[in-house]
Amino acid sequence: MAHFKTVSQIKAAAKGCFFDRKTMRFFGDTMRSFGIRHLDGKTYIYRKPVAYVNAPFSGRVKAEKNFFGCWEVVCNSDGVDISAVSQETKERIYTLVTR
Repeated sequence: MAHFKTVSQIKAAAKGCFFDRKTMRFFGDTMRSFGIRHLDGKTYIYRKPVAYVNAPFSGRVKAEKNFFGCWEVVCNSDGVDISAVSQETKERIYTLVTR
């Protein structure tokens, strides 16, 4: 299993549309909007609570808890997949990054 230290390393290994330019533009994200946390032997990528996102009907707002996102980075033979996590895991990561 790869041990990613930067978001750029995950982007280079990722397949799919998570880091696609159109997807990131739609949500108002940049590479600096994301961080990495290692927990229980797994790697998670999260949207930083201080990042700004494009919110429906509200325009550009700070992510904070309402728009906090967290995904597990799973290594496989083709690179990595980025998959959703449970609400419980999302809450744990949020607590860790906002201490």
